[in-house]
Amino acid sequence: MKKLMMFAAAMTIVGGAYASECAPGSEASPCDTPVWDFVMKGKTANGIAKGYKAVYSISYKGAIVGNLAEVTIPVPGTDIQRNEYITGVKTNNPAYDGGDVKSTDVSEVQVPANEDLPMPTAIGQTIITNVTVTTTTTHIITNSAGKVTGSVDGLITESTKLIELTMVDASSAEVTGECCLDTFTVYLYDKDAKDLIVFEDQEVLKMSVFGKGLVKELKPGQSASLESDVMWNLVGDEDIELQFVGFGKAKYGLSKGGTSGSVCNPVTEEPCEPSYDWPSWSGWFTGFFGPETDDSHDLNCAGDCVAVAGGTWSAKLNKKLSASSDPEAAIYRKFKVSYFFDDF
Repeated sequence: MKKLMMFAAAMTIVGGAYASECAPGSEASPCDTPVWDFVMKGKTANGIAKGYKAVYSISYKGAIVGNLAEVTIPVPGTDIQRNEYITGVKTNNPAYDGGDVKSTDVSEVQVPANEDLPMPTAIGQTIITNVTVTTTTTHIITNSAGKVTGSVDGLITESTKLIELTMVDASSAEVTGECCLDTFTVYLYDKDAKDLIVFEDQEVLKMSVFGKGLVKELKPGQSASLESDVMWNLVGDEDIELQFVGFGKAKYGLSKGGTSGSVCNPVTEEPCEPSYDWPSWSGWFTGFFGPETDDSHDLNCAGDCVAVAGGTWSAKLNKKLSASSDPEAAIYRKFKVSYFFDDF
């Protein structure tokens, strides 16, 4: 299950969500995309070129791209669903003694408004009531063969309608104008193939910031340091299933205010506007890293033919790549790998 990155309610200056702020009306993505330089080093037990299984070192470089979503808040609400069914029709025509009266407009007979009927008081509750309505209408007259022979004005039609009123849940979601982290896309550079291996939509189990800087009262232009933790998964083909845990630092601050830019295109910044840098981390990983390719003998009761791996990793925020209009293309250029643009 995907989880959004949400933080303690004490972080009131951003409404409880730690993220870059969305830019309403932006032609590009509404959120700044964070990109981290990624390094993982460790050991694994698997087959090597010498033809037997051994413990050997692994080392990968790459990048992590944060996939963001706009923060929404639930808006509770209820609504009344109304259904009507005709259960009986009676037409009074004592002056007419020939042919059949075909009532074509009974369904259009008006019934009392909702306020005239008992209303449900709880979600899921249904109230059923019968309403009898008398109206004077014009009807088409047909003979036994169904041929129209004329019409009669002023017929008194009495219709009975069964009315169902049901209270339903009409809750919705409202966009807050802020962003939060949804998943990671991870790029690992394969030295042998000189290509990037891409792992899309990797689950982020936990990411938060904390520390005394979170509650420190800042003056305009000041900043504070925060601590951070993160836990995420890397899952792919060939039995790759690693879990990463890391700790690091982040920074936030309040704007000093003022005007920048050019005379013709000034940019005015209000004081005390919060701004945030995404955290950087270092930590450990462990898990399975590909199938076993050589002979081994499992000493435990339930051994899997999968190689285990473990080691250390780091992710450092790359502000230049984060500011790129196309972070994926910038990552491919960094590792000198051909990038084919999708026209669709």
